Amino acid sequence: MHPIRRLSWQALVMVADTLLSLACLVIPVAGILRRLRRGSGIPGLRYKCFGPSADLPSGRVVVHGVSLGEVGLMGLVVPELERVWRCSTLLTSTTDTGWQALQRHWQHHPRAWWPFDLPWAVERFLAVTRPRAVVLLELELWPRMLMACHRRGIPVYVVNARVSERSYRGYRRARGLIAPLLRPVPLALAQNARWGAHLRALGCQQVQVSGSLKADLVRLAAPDVVEDVRQRLNLDSQRPILLVASTSDDEERPCIKAWREACPDWQLVLCPRHPERGAQVAQALAHSGARLPVWRWSNAAAEPSADAVRIVDAIGHLSALYALADIAIVGGSLGSGRHGQNMLEAAAHGCATVVGMDTSNFPDAMTLLREANGVVETSVEDLAACLRRLTTDSSERERLAAAGRAGWRAACGSTQRCQRLLARVPPRIPR
Repeated sequence: MHPIRRLSWQALVMVADTLLSLACLVIPVAGILRRLRRGSGIPGLRYKCFGPSADLPSGRVVVHGVSLGEVGLMGLVVPELERVWRCSTLLTSTTDTGWQALQRHWQHHPRAWWPFDLPWAVERFLAVTRPRAVVLLELELWPRMLMACHRRGIPVYVVNARVSERSYRGYRRARGLIAPLLRPVPLALAQNARWGAHLRALGCQQVQVSGSLKADLVRLAAPDVVEDVRQRLNLDSQRPILLVASTSDDEERPCIKAWREACPDWQLVLCPRHPERGAQVAQALAHSGARLPVWRWSNAAAEPSADAVRIVDAIGHLSALYALADIAIVGGSLGSGRHGQNMLEAAAHGCATVVGMDTSNFPDAMTLLREANGVVETSVEDLAACLRRLTTDSSERERLAAAGRAGWRAACGSTQRCQRLLARVPPRIPR
């Protein structure tokens, strides 16, 4: 037997505590120095390092979202949890962006920083909050927190879990340490069967497949809203539309170049991620050599001419634009370093969806669309060839659009599946 697998539970605790205690001497200092060099503070550092203040409510279900994406799922999960378990919740996050989202959208819920996985911080967090249960959104392994919860009889649930191939390979090498952490988990809800199989192989015994909650976050644009946007943009319903969406940091330039080379007869609509970049996008068009009028939503008194390139530098219209587009290039993935934008929204609205090679912030959405064959991934260098293929092959374009939308539809309903499965395992109040 591998020596790691012979370690007792007490030995695991001692090993983890020793490693974490050593790490805590280095990691916080390194983080502080990085922040000081950037001229920024570290929100919540005291609470992360030493646990919360004593004024937090106790006896609630703790729902934890590491960062912005996971906190975004709380709008689906928290109301259902409170209803089916008849409980109150305490919401936590780790990152600055996650905390800001909690402050913005959950003002009437108690909130706390999730502690660093240090013995004293974890013990104080649990002593103050005395949770009925802990719900982890997606999957982050916090060894000391998991061990402390198991020891206290606090059930830990995992919702919308994902274990990518890369993470799985790493976890497998430490399975002897990870299996005792996952084995007591009463229920883990995986986004798909493959990730569910990964969880089982790592030692989690109670695994169900519930689908991706991210699919339920997508809201389709209402038909009347779509028609209003069509009229404002004066789009010709007889000419196909290429949408370049959610771009930043000059991602528009390669897209404009690819459009000019591959399909200049298509109507072009650009919707930058940040509306204040409208003038910069217009300048990119001027420098591209495209001899067409440029119309901007933000400063136009009249509708655009039929041959104009439209720039939608305003908030709140992207869903309608996806519903109008035949092909959408989803930005954030073309070299800006933003690691993608929500490509599932484009696919759900039935347009052929194209992304760049940098989509690491959306692994669940990309997994869903890849398995449905409902997305095209391309490099900046090959973007023109990709557009030329899709614009000249209408059957392939329609297949891609239909596959992406079907993949999204098949994933919808995860919220109800999670609610139904969690209703079977209401947490008991720990002693």
